[in-house]
Amino acid sequence: MSKSSTKTELDDFGLQPLDQNLRLALLQILEDRYAKKPIVVASQLPVSEWYNYTQRKVVCEKVEAIGLLSA
Repeated sequence: MSKSSTKTELDDFGLQPLDQNLRLALLQILEDRYAKKPIVVASQLPVSEWYNYTQRKVVCEKVEAIGLLSA
């Protein structure tokens, strides 16, 4: 597998609470991989609840900018 085809997977997104450090880490991961590598998010949490879950509008805005909130 080539380096450019490596994807990032966020599995079971929304099962554990996010503290400030985890929110910042998630935002950094999304920013680092934007337009560089595929990002796959698997979650039982409805997309409509992601804002409430992250408690940070900027994280969801980054996810929307990447195009993950298409559901």
